[in-house]
Amino acid sequence: MGANLTSENVSTYIAITGMLGLLGAMIPVISGKRVSRIYMIITGIVMSTLAAILFNFSHITSAYIAAMSLLFFSWPAVQSYLFAVTAEMDSSGRLSTIAAVVSFVGLATGPLLASSLLDDGSFTGMLYSCSMIFLLSFLLLFKPVKAQAQAQEQAKAQEIALSSQP
Repeated sequence: MGANLTSENVSTYIAITGMLGLLGAMIPVISGKRVSRIYMIITGIVMSTLAAILFNFSHITSAYIAAMSLLFFSWPAVQSYLFAVTAEMDSSGRLSTIAAVVSFVGLATGPLLASSLLDDGSFTGMLYSCSMIFLLSFLLLFKPVKAQAQAQEQAKAQEIALSSQP
């Protein structure tokens, strides 16, 4: 849309920023439990929301690259943290399986929904809807993730208390 980006440039930008996805997915592995998952999930969702908003300015090459960088880095990290949370909430693995299925259903139906939000070649409505969906997902995820973090802290405190008894 007037961005003056060649397909070769776009391919290069996607390849380079796509590598950030690998780094984003590694963040949970690298950080372990040193940083609370809720803070990492909040940060990732905020970055994803900012990316969706920045894509509205994709006619500016640096905004386009920044948006891709934010999204490609943050979303794999958020997914990794969310799958870790679901794995800890249900040791049978059923919840993680359901979460993976829902994720793939979203990947399959997302483009269909997004295409219905296009208005005469304008991506604005779709991108702002995407931002709202990111924020809605944050609101829906905050309470269960926070509750799980608090339960872990209580379990750790009990474990320490029991280990310090003679």
